[in-house]
Amino acid sequence: LDLREVDAAAAAAVTFAHLPHLKRFDASCSPSLTDAMVATLPVGLRELDIEDCRELTRALDLRRFTRLRALRCSSVPLSAIRGTAVLPRSL
Repeated sequence: LDLREVDAAAAAAVTFAHLPHLKRFDASCSPSLTDAMVATLPVGLRELDIEDCRELTRALDLRRFTRLRALRCSSVPLSAIRGTAVLPRSL
């Protein structure tokens, strides 16, 4: 799945709820990735790459991803993401 080619109108309907066993999600450089889309990712996610995803906001909350072991989020200010304080120190 390549979100880089998804326009904003189509992105509003994107959900990942039907992928409960998804372990790795790479949406780097995806201009259409939103907080709402991230919220539909499964709680068992282990790797998340949201580098350069400019549509993410302060509403993004990672607290539910308790099994996350790798987080790549350059160009996304960690201070703007809720829940980073509860992520494993190894991240």
